Amino acid sequence: MSPRDLTPNPASPDGFARAGGRRFPYSLEPMKLATTLMLLCVLGNSEAQPLPLEMQLPDWATPKWERIAKESSLKLSGRLNPFLQRGDFDGDGKNDVALFVESTKSGKYGIAVIYASNRSPSVLFVGKPLGNGGDSLDWVDVWNVQAKGSLQHGKNGTQYRLGADTLLLIKESSASALLAFENGQFKWRQQGD
Repeated sequence: MSPRDLTPNPASPDGFARAGGRRFPYSLEPMKLATTLMLLCVLGNSEAQPLPLEMQLPDWATPKWERIAKESSLKLSGRLNPFLQRGDFDGDGKNDVALFVESTKSGKYGIAVIYASNRSPSVLFVGKPLGNGGDSLDWVDVWNVQAKGSLQHGKNGTQYRLGADTLLLIKESSASALLAFENGQFKWRQQGD
């Protein structure tokens, strides 16, 4: 069968192309059908590529992150999803970002808080113990932000309201703790074990 045999014949009285003595509707010509099937197979198997974590940072935070990552030997970690939390952690009325990070030297996990203001970033854990959390957050399964003013229940049964947005770290079916920004630094507040 030559390519000429597959060329549609508009003069054909029955509206069919002829190929090797066989009749095909114009819409199902063998070469067009094969090409269409190949394209569907290729395009149907394509998947969206994940966006690198660095490209998911707010524009204002990127240069601050690059500086602190280099100075403290850190990289963003996708171990927790989301790897980034937003909140006004220092209570200045501007949304800051908290990033789940890993030390490129020790492999220990922690949090880097980048402030929207000119305040220097805070690096928590990653080899530096804080409260009952140890020096690495490899035990954390879930993290989120508790809103300013939300009612919290302390380990000893006390209740209090948060003065700023606060990070909550959770080990499922076990312990949880708040990381509250107080007097210019983060403090550990045990929630339960």
